[in-house]
Formats: sequence, structure tokens, C-alpha cells
Amino acid sequence: MRRSQRTKTAVVAQEEKLLEQASLPRSSRISQDQAPTSSEKSKGVGLGNNKPTKKEKIAAARQRYSRLTEHEPEHNPLPLPYDLEAEERKTKKNRLEAQRNKYHAMTPEQRREYNSKRTELGRKRRREEDQILARAERAIGPPELLAKAELIRAKRKKNAERAKRRYDSMTQAEKRKHNTGRSVARRVRTVGSRDSYLEPYDESSNDWSMQGPLDSHNEDDDGNDDDYLSEDE
Repeated sequence: MRRSQRTKTAVVAQEEKLLEQASLPRSSRISQDQAPTSSEKSKGVGLGNNKPTKKEKIAAARQRYSRLTEHEPEHNPLPLPYDLEAEERKTKKNRLEAQRNKYHAMTPEQRREYNSKRTELGRKRRREEDQILARAERAIGPPELLAKAELIRAKRKKNAERAKRRYDSMTQAEKRKHNTGRSVARRVRTVGSRDSYLEPYDESSNDWSMQGPLDSHNEDDDGNDDDYLSEDE
């Protein structure tokens, strides 16, 4: 026990000596290193053999680490946490802006073809969602299907609120044009003909030429392009 205590005391003294040498200027360190200590003289240690051993380096490192506080890292601090949600919102906003610019660059014929294709895709997707909701109401299917039905209900509620905000932001002239177009589109789907005196109406809500509220296509949307299809189906 006494021997281990003496060894521990000697190690502590050696570490204090190393710390003092590290704080001194280089010239003073060289002069002190060149002069052997009394213990080294007694052991016959010559010049040039006063470098710390591996054990002494490890002990000094442990002592430095023990003096570190809880909020003081040993090396460089860790980087700040990456805000993934902000980056995703920024990416969605940029993608919607690119889609809007691409749509405005189309010719009227290209817009009609584009809107017709998206409307058909939206109807197909809506029929599939209706089947999922019908099965979920009868509690038929695995738990994954019930969870998907909940997502569909939440998305439709969100789309309805967005459509209401967009309609409320329209002027009276825009509302009349919008309502007339919806009635014509509904008549075309049910009867299969269009009155010649009425102006052709694009039923796709992806018509970026119609000005909507500022938050109609904001970064809070779920990023599904099919959400901007026709709302009167």
C-alpha cells in the first residue's frame, strides 16, 4: 500500500513538473532540460534521456481530461444540429416555384393538354382513395390500410381549407368566372357536351394564372403534386 502511494506521489510530481515546463518559454525549458535532476544523477541518467515516457504522457492526458468541465469539450465543439425540416420546406418552396415558372412558359395548347392529363390522374387517384376509405369504414384490411385512410382524410381536410382560403381571396369577377367554369365542367362530365356560348374553363386548380392567397401554395403543403388537381371531383 505504501509503495503504491509513493509511486502515485512520484507520478503526480512528475506531472506537475511537465506542466511547469510546458508553461515556461522555450529557452528556459531547454536550459532546465539540459540539467539533470538529483534523482537522475543518482540513477546515472545522462543528458538527452529526460523525455516523458508513454505512461507519463497517458497520466498527463488523464489529468488534463479530469480538469475539463462538463460543458468544455476537449477538442473542437460539435457542430450545431442540422435543421432538416427547414431544408425540406426550402426545397419544396423552390420546387413549387420552378413548377409555376414552367407552367407560365407553356402555350395555351400545352396548358390544356397538361391540365387534362393531370385531371385524369387526379380522378384515378381519388377513386383509389375512395376505395381505401370505404374499406377503412368497414374495418376491412390491415392496420396499414387504416393508417393510410387517416392520412387521406387529413390531406383532404387540408386541401378543402386551402381551397376555401383561395376562394375567399378572389374578387367578385373571379368568383363568377370560377363558379361558371365549375358548373360547365360538371355539365361536361355528366352530359358530355359544352355550350358554345360559354368560355372554355380549365377545371384544374393547377392553373397558376389565377391569383390565389399568399399561402395557397406555401411550404407547409405536403409536397404531393397531385394535391393541386381539380377540387370539384
